[in-house]
Parts: sequence; structure tokens; C-alpha cells
Amino acid sequence: MGPSSLFRLLLLSPTAYQLIEQKKDWCEARLYCRKHFTDLVSINNYTQNEEALRIGANRTFWIGLKHDNYEWEDGQCSTFREGITISLNGKECASLTSQSGFVLDSCVSDKNIICMQGDTRITVPTDPLTWEEAYDYCEKNHDGLLFIRDQDEQLEVEKWLNVTGDPGPVWLGLRQSRAFGLWFWSTIDRVVDFINWRDGPPELPLSYHCGAIEAGGRWRDVNCQTKLPALCIEHFDRSLPCS
Repeated sequence: MGPSSLFRLLLLSPTAYQLIEQKKDWCEARLYCRKHFTDLVSINNYTQNEEALRIGANRTFWIGLKHDNYEWEDGQCSTFREGITISLNGKECASLTSQSGFVLDSCVSDKNIICMQGDTRITVPTDPLTWEEAYDYCEKNHDGLLFIRDQDEQLEVEKWLNVTGDPGPVWLGLRQSRAFGLWFWSTIDRVVDFINWRDGPPELPLSYHCGAIEAGGRWRDVNCQTKLPALCIEHFDRSLPCS
């Protein structure tokens, strides 16, 4: 995984969703997306729904929604179901059309596919946490607090914040050494080299020791005991079989 690809699936841009004009059943579609991209597309809000429809260009295509208490196959907790008709009759997989919205269909019927690109997604815990609580939560339940290594990753995160409308600030994996004053990424134990501070790197002895990101993408130091939402990261497992 290259440095600039870390959060690419999170964008709402033409590079995030890819229409595959091959007729496959739902299981074949999921395997194809996991082999060549990340997964079948998951939709969290109206904006993503419109983007998927735009990429789909008035076609009917498979999405990652299968009847299992209606969860997205990549594990996301989105409850976005605009236009879906819950009427099973043996139809357990979902497709999306510009005319009818979400439609349940037989998983063995053939449709086009929309895949997502990238290897990682951002997950936000439900409750605000202190920085230490956020660090422990993300390590235990996901793959750690979010880190940003270069301008490409910074831009990806900014676009994600714009799409979600989160006003910030939200915790990053930014921590300051109280002994030396250096800022480092706790998740990967790496000293920060690329920076995007609001007013320059906070310095001892006046700085707080934990870092967060604001809605506009600027970083700021925050008292570590402040309770904020956190940005956890999760890596996809593309090897999961169809079920």
C-alpha cells in the first residue's frame, strides 16, 4: 500500500467509485471488487447515493447490501436506505437504479457492478472520548487512530470531512512528547514530518499534548482530557469469501 493510497476509498470523486460493465451475480461481483478494488460500494448518505448513481450512468448495478439484518458487506454501520423496498420473497441482495432507488433482487441475477477503491476506511466511534480513551478504543476495535503522512492523505481526509459535514475538532493519532516536545503519530510510532497546523506546531511549555483536526483540515492541539469524536482507521480484508 503506497503512502498516497491510504484513504482513497473515502472520497466522493470519480476515482472513488468505479463502474464495471460486466454482468455478474452478486457473489461474483463482490469477489471481483475485492480482488481488483476494495469492495462493492457502500452508501452512507444522500451525497454518496447521488455520486453512485452518477457513476452508474442510469444503469442498474450491484451494491454491497445483502439481507442479513440489512448490513453493508464491508461492515459499515450506515443506516442509509433511501427508496429501498423491504419485500424479500427470496430476494436477498440489493441493487441501485436511478428510477427506483434501492431494489432487492435475487443474488444470482446478473447486473453491472460499482466497486470502491482503496485499502482503508475511516470509522468514527459513537461517543466522544478523551484522547487516551480514543487511542485505546481504536486500537482494540479497529486498526488505530488516524494518521496523516503527506499532502495526498491530508487532502483525502479533508474531502471526507467535507462529505460528512463533521464540524470538528476530532481526535487524530497526534501526540506530543512531554520530554522533547516532538509531535509523533502514535499509531505508527513515527515523528511527524508533514504538518498542517493551524498556527504552526504547538511548542512546550504552553502547548497541550494531543492533536485533533478541524472541519477545514487544520490541526490543533487540544487538552488530552477533552472528550471529542475520534477518527479510527480500518483496513479491508479482501480475502473474505462469499457467504
